[in-house]
Amino acid sequence: MVALSTTAPVIRYDRQLLTLSDGGTVSLDWAIPASSPDDPFHDSHVLRNRTTQPTVLMFHGLTGSSDEPYIRKTVKRLLHDGWRVAVMNARGCGRNPVTSSKLCCPAYTHDVREVVAFVCTHHIAKGVPLMGIGFSLGANILLKYVGEEGAACLLTAAVSVANPYDFVVTNLHITHSWFHRWVYNAAMTRSLLRMVFDETNAHEHLTKHPAVDIALLRNIKTLTEYDHHVSRHTFGYLTPMDIYRDASSAAYLKHIAIPTLCISAHDDPICPHTAIPYEECRSNPNIVLAVTHSGGHVGFFTSQHLFDDEPGMWCADVIAQYCDGIFRYPDDLQTSVHGTDHDVQACRRATTVDVTSLRSYQGWSSGLRYWQQNRADQAGEIREPNVVCAS
Repeated sequence: MVALSTTAPVIRYDRQLLTLSDGGTVSLDWAIPASSPDDPFHDSHVLRNRTTQPTVLMFHGLTGSSDEPYIRKTVKRLLHDGWRVAVMNARGCGRNPVTSSKLCCPAYTHDVREVVAFVCTHHIAKGVPLMGIGFSLGANILLKYVGEEGAACLLTAAVSVANPYDFVVTNLHITHSWFHRWVYNAAMTRSLLRMVFDETNAHEHLTKHPAVDIALLRNIKTLTEYDHHVSRHTFGYLTPMDIYRDASSAAYLKHIAIPTLCISAHDDPICPHTAIPYEECRSNPNIVLAVTHSGGHVGFFTSQHLFDDEPGMWCADVIAQYCDGIFRYPDDLQTSVHGTDHDVQACRRATTVDVTSLRSYQGWSSGLRYWQQNRADQAGEIREPNVVCAS
């Protein structure tokens, strides 16, 4: 089950376009708190430059944007708790102009690196908390970046939700059955093609690329075909498998040196539980891993029925509490490059939401419900120090 376009709160944003060092374009959408017109927050200059206010920087999933329901639900909760929130819209996403043949690549962390550095330089004072929160593809790129940076990471802490972790395993998973190929894989591929041909001018840049056959691209059916025809050429890889091996954030977890919360659902139909890096999380005390039996892919809805008006989102509450814990207990969050002197108790104090409110999805085919329940029944109880299996 994936997070569908359920009713979500209306969030107003102030957009800031950023031109990257290679000529690409991304944007920052600064969330505007609900307030009266005479509130100083209504002034975009004031909003962006409240440099002493704790800030959250969010990263969406494949072809997503700041308008995704899971983004808006999380933004609403964080605004309520007093955080300043910005969402990075990736290349070609969220109505961004496309100014380069480089679009999305799960292994490419340079955009996140440049945006984090930009926010730290222009929008936040030294010592003020800056949290990074990523969902799905955005979670993978975020954690890879955090691992690459190690002790030099500019973020105070990070949260990963529905992370694929291992793209080799995930690619096999979304191609192993007709259901996964023709439902999930095909849907994600169509979203990429819409971005390239319908929603942006990306096709104009790709047409000029000497190695990209734009005619063949129109007829692809899978993500691997897209990476074969586009990503490997624009990002300098020989094969799609080379991309997947380089992209997998699981290999970088051992280098993470800031407090990091990872949230996954055992029944995620896109990011399989077999890719969850339990051992890597156990061996790095800077990381807290929470695995729920249900939740789907960026779902975690707390309503009994998926199509209720504006259903709650469990992970948004957990994220808000974790951010609060980082802010309130900074002295307890001592990180280590070697992973030996980090106290995770503050992280645990921050994540006390009752997971019994997390409901199984209703109203879906009996076959899919049986598959999800069968997967959930296979989940073992994990009681290692920094790994939590929530049921």
